[in-house]
Amino acid sequence: MGLPEAIPLIERAIEKGVFPGAAFALGGRDRFQTAFRGRFEYCPESRAVDADTFWDLASLSKVVGTTSVAMRRFEEKRLDLSAPVSMYLPEFGQNGKERVTIRQLLLHEAGLIPFRPYETFVEPQAVRAAVWAEKLQYPPGTKSIYSDLSMIALQAVLEKVTGETLDRQVELVVGIPRLTYRPDEERCAPTELVEPWRRDLRLRRGRLFANGTYIQGEVHDPTACVLGGVAGHAGLFAPLEALTTFCT
Repeated sequence: MGLPEAIPLIERAIEKGVFPGAAFALGGRDRFQTAFRGRFEYCPESRAVDADTFWDLASLSKVVGTTSVAMRRFEEKRLDLSAPVSMYLPEFGQNGKERVTIRQLLLHEAGLIPFRPYETFVEPQAVRAAVWAEKLQYPPGTKSIYSDLSMIALQAVLEKVTGETLDRQVELVVGIPRLTYRPDEERCAPTELVEPWRRDLRLRRGRLFANGTYIQGEVHDPTACVLGGVAGHAGLFAPLEALTTFCT
């Protein structure tokens, strides 16, 4: 399927109300074709989607951000993939996780549960403490189960190794313009309706929504939101061009 065939499918989805707008690209290493359709919201007065629209990259943050940084630290011999996580992060080494390795975090073979609903937490350190206290769901290395918690742990390791925050490391290692955490809200496509817990959290932190109805410019993932918008498993935003640049 090429772009001419894809465009009518996207347009029909917009007409049916599946989503209000989209940015999409088809191509390969040498060349991408891109297209933009629809608006930020369903109302016709809403801003049109274009090349400058920022999108919540959700779990692509694991690959584009966290994994890219981890591989750079491995190349620099600052990160040993075979080493236990507890060598870098002693507080992680409890409840059977003492021998979980960095490689197992990257391969989602660490034995950790896929996710937990941490949106009831207020402070980031409380979320991290809960992750460190997690018990294993299966013996590490015996199967692969996708886990947000593995990437949260890997973020902490990378920050411990370098003394730099993850967002700063992504900026330096990946180096793609406009690939960022915590972007300007007005430039971002909204994602979903604001949930009560999210509104309460922002009010507790002294912040108000630029758009009171929809989540806009704030990471959709609840745990990443509680962690302040910069997390190993979610949090990156970018326009379409930044992703095609990463793929080339």
